[in-house]
Amino acid sequence: TSTYLPGRGGAKRVTYECESERGLADAIEAWRLTLSSALFSVDVTEKVTAIELASAMEELAACEPCHVLAFVTQRLSGSHPQGINSLPLCDGEIDSLQQISRSAKECDQKAKLQTLLGLVETEDTGTSYVVFTNMAETGDRVAAYLNSELPPGRVLRHSTSQLARTQFTSENRGYVLICDRSAEEGLNLQKRGVVAVHYDLPFSPNRIEQRMGRLDRFGIGMSIKSLVLVCGGS
Repeated sequence: TSTYLPGRGGAKRVTYECESERGLADAIEAWRLTLSSALFSVDVTEKVTAIELASAMEELAACEPCHVLAFVTQRLSGSHPQGINSLPLCDGEIDSLQQISRSAKECDQKAKLQTLLGLVETEDTGTSYVVFTNMAETGDRVAAYLNSELPPGRVLRHSTSQLARTQFTSENRGYVLICDRSAEEGLNLQKRGVVAVHYDLPFSPNRIEQRMGRLDRFGIGMSIKSLVLVCGGS
């Protein structure tokens, strides 16, 4: 039975150090505390909206810090569109949001990309990697960086054409396949000796399970290992 249903190989945290990302995490935490204090006595509906707002900000920071800038700008504009950003600005929030904006501008992801390179640059042809990113632009950035550092032809970028997927699964070479959210459902990336690398993690457990389901297929014959990139101290 284990041949057909081998189970999961567990997740290993791979820590990288980035002062700017820690600074962004600290700025968001200070902002969250400002919201919490300002909304202590308000209606429960507003508290729920604030929780959703903070969660959205945290997920953007964890997956694509440059999107934090647009999120903050929208909130500071006071336009209050429908949805979670409809919550009015709270006392003291403007200063906290401006600090988040300054911190987000400093996040270039260089340390994260260099750590990823260290994981996948081995020439061991028996191991292939699928690197999952939340957003397409993140996947493009990762693919461009790895293409500049690894031997020609080793990095594949998944797209709707499916050519990269076919090449990845049909050849025994140790490829590095970069996938974004569009690859989380419906694809069969089954291949012996493959490792999942979560460049970032969305906050939805179901989406993470969908990622693993691309690799953890019936009859794969061996458990799938996962590596998760985490900023130390954030």
